[in-house]
Amino acid sequence: MRYPSEILPNANYKLINCDLSSFYLIRFTHSNIRSDIFDDTVNQVRQTQIVDPSKGMDDLSTNLLGIFTPDHIQIKLTDLGKSKYNEYCEPDAVVATPISDLDYTWLTSRGFWVVLVGDINAITADYT
Repeated sequence: MRYPSEILPNANYKLINCDLSSFYLIRFTHSNIRSDIFDDTVNQVRQTQIVDPSKGMDDLSTNLLGIFTPDHIQIKLTDLGKSKYNEYCEPDAVVATPISDLDYTWLTSRGFWVVLVGDINAITADYT
């Protein structure tokens, strides 16, 4: 599959400077099995799907759900792709389109969880 151009930087994009409380963030998980992701007993995402303390701090990036969709969760940068694309860039930056298999792969085994920005907006958490 081709890399989705809608999630690449674009001259028509801008930094977000408005209230996002009514929008959702989406985050990938390493499993697409619901019971691996969500604990129905306590009605919440399992801690290991956010950060697994036994494995150390991992990438905690999230994406704004909308243009970015659950299908995009399946994109995984290769080591080469990470060296080329895994850094901050301005919204209007010009970047080359990643090349399948060289820069990224598709992981259909990935799942995701979402959270309403307004539910976490002012929350702080300690992490050791």
